[in-house]
Amino acid sequence: MILFGGEQRLVLSRFVNDTWEWDGAAWSLRSSAGSPAPRYDAAMASFDDRLILFGGYDGPNSYYSDTWEWNGQSWSQKGRQPEYREGVEPGNRYGSAMAGRGGRILLFGGFGFPPGRPHDEPTFLSDTWEWDGNSWLKKSVPSSPPARTGGMMTALGQKIILVGGRDSNGELNDMWQWDGTAWSSLPATPFARSRGAMGVVGDKLVMFGGYQNGYRGDTWEWDGQSWSQRLTATAPRARSGSFLLPMP
Repeated sequence: MILFGGEQRLVLSRFVNDTWEWDGAAWSLRSSAGSPAPRYDAAMASFDDRLILFGGYDGPNSYYSDTWEWNGQSWSQKGRQPEYREGVEPGNRYGSAMAGRGGRILLFGGFGFPPGRPHDEPTFLSDTWEWDGNSWLKKSVPSSPPARTGGMMTALGQKIILVGGRDSNGELNDMWQWDGTAWSSLPATPFARSRGAMGVVGDKLVMFGGYQNGYRGDTWEWDGQSWSQRLTATAPRARSGSFLLPMP
């Protein structure tokens, strides 16, 4: 399991670009030579036996649109080299939802600049992109989830599920599925939430924490039909922006 970058708040806030690996018992710091620049809220997902990282943020005027691959030993840049290519890769953004399925990475939305309009005001985005290991392809879809950042996304069987996020009006409680070619809506969740941790246990979705009028520490489970809250004697403390991934 790999952890990359983020924002540290000690006396002053700073963005970092260190890479750490968890082996099930301990953390180890991996070489940072040639790694992505320091950033916060990048999107990251598994791709076969590799990890793909896209975008992120390191200040009010610094939104990234680069694509990086971690092969288990080192980082290599795969996307924007040396300049942005309009129409063939997502624009500068952070907080995108991203998940892998069937030899593809799906990326949706985020907050930043629409492709080809880097001088506009940043905004919530609603575009859908696929990464095939070499390049990005913008998907033409008849309908789409509304624009958002901080959505929670994971693969479930042959579908990719998107839950919640945040737009200009606050946290969202909608739910969508991607079948490889199109989006379709699912019944709304009983909670509005952004930047929670979501993963799969068996054939069920599990969602923990996130943000809604403060950091949350609740656990929810979806069985394919309905959501139910799981009440446990112990649980992680309330938090936002964490990840929930299975051990290999």
